[in-house]
Amino acid sequence: MGPAAHAGLASVLACAYALSSVALERLPVGQVTINYRAQAGDEVLFVKQYQDGANLAAEQEAVDQTALAGEHQVPVSKVRRSTDGRRLVQQDRVAVSVWEWVSGTVVDDGLSPAQQRAAGAALGRIHMAFADHPAGERPSSKLDKWMHPDIDKLEAATVKLLGIAGERARREAFGEGALRTLAERRAVLYHFPELPAGLP
Repeated sequence: MGPAAHAGLASVLACAYALSSVALERLPVGQVTINYRAQAGDEVLFVKQYQDGANLAAEQEAVDQTALAGEHQVPVSKVRRSTDGRRLVQQDRVAVSVWEWVSGTVVDDGLSPAQQRAAGAALGRIHMAFADHPAGERPSSKLDKWMHPDIDKLEAATVKLLGIAGERARREAFGEGALRTLAERRAVLYHFPELPAGLP
C-alpha cells in the first residue's frame, strides 16, 4: 500500500471513527476487500477497505445482514458504527467498515462433537434470522442456473471424467463407487428437464 493510500485510510478512520494514531497491519487474505488488523491504543480492530469498483450497495447489505444475524445470537464479529451511525463509510473514494477483532484458528482436521453442535445451533439461528428477510423473495440467479443447467456441458464433463477414471489400472472401493455413481447420474441427465418445476 502506497503512502497516499495509507494516508487516505488513516484519514477515514480519524474523521469518521475518531480513531487517531492507528497502527495498521495488512492481512494476507481478502477477497473483495483489503483487510487490516488495526491497533488503536489498547483496542484491536478489524478494518475492511473496499476496493475500487466494489458494489458498495451489496457490501452495505452484507454488513447489515451480519448485524441482523448478531441480533439473533449468531456468533459474528460486531460491526463498529462511525461517529454518525454508519456501518460502512465512504470518504474521498476510500470505503471502509470497521469490526471488533475476533481471534480464531483454522480447523482443517474436522470438527469435534461440541464444535458440530455449536455449528448446528448457529445454522439454526441463521435460518430463524433470515426466514422472513425480503431478500428471500427475490429471484436467485443460482437457483435459475440450477433449475436450467447446460445439459450438454454436463454430459461432456461426465464423459471426460468417466474416461479419466476408466483409464486407471487400479481403483479402490471408493473409486469404484464414485465411478458407478457418475455413470448413474449420467444416465438421468437428459431426464432432468422433465422434473416437476415446483420442487423445493
